[in-house]
Amino acid sequence: MWTDGLQDLAEQQGVSVLSLAHALQEAEQGKRRPPWIDAAKDDVLLAVLQLPLAQPTEEPFRPLILEQYHGRQRSDIDVLQSYWGRSLNLAVPDLADARLHDILLASREALLNALTHGCGGQSDQMAVFQVAFCALRHTFRVRVRDSGPGHNFDFTQHERIAESELVEGHRGILLIKHLASSVNLERHGASVIMSFD
Repeated sequence: MWTDGLQDLAEQQGVSVLSLAHALQEAEQGKRRPPWIDAAKDDVLLAVLQLPLAQPTEEPFRPLILEQYHGRQRSDIDVLQSYWGRSLNLAVPDLADARLHDILLASREALLNALTHGCGGQSDQMAVFQVAFCALRHTFRVRVRDSGPGHNFDFTQHERIAESELVEGHRGILLIKHLASSVNLERHGASVIMSFD
């Protein structure tokens, strides 16, 4: 939970409010004052309520980005990608450029697929974009879920053929699989979960 001062500061910085909240928590734990806090035009208060983990061995993921995009936002992909990049750099300042590049490129492809195929390019169809981070493992998890029915595409067969010959189409899916540490599909590909270890 946070005051509107945090929301205003996130908008002013052009980042996700969840990424800003994470960065503020990390600064608090490290007993340091982040330089961007001086740009706040209003009081900033953040309260974190956390239930105990179901199993003590679980490593907690904190949300960094949670957004909804409609099917006609395909042309905004460069702006969205810049927003994600700023948000992740703020939340995890030691994130290597090469790793950020892989996360952003795979996320871009996954969202473009969701907006084009799952949402059909329609403004009344929505895709949900989520990024979470586990500091203990330094792992990012990206989930892109659209409102479509998914597909019956045989990715394994396509990948097998692509190993030996140049194939047309579905290169974005191949790219995602090779950039992420793991990729899980749910609802026939209408939900894509990518991990970056």
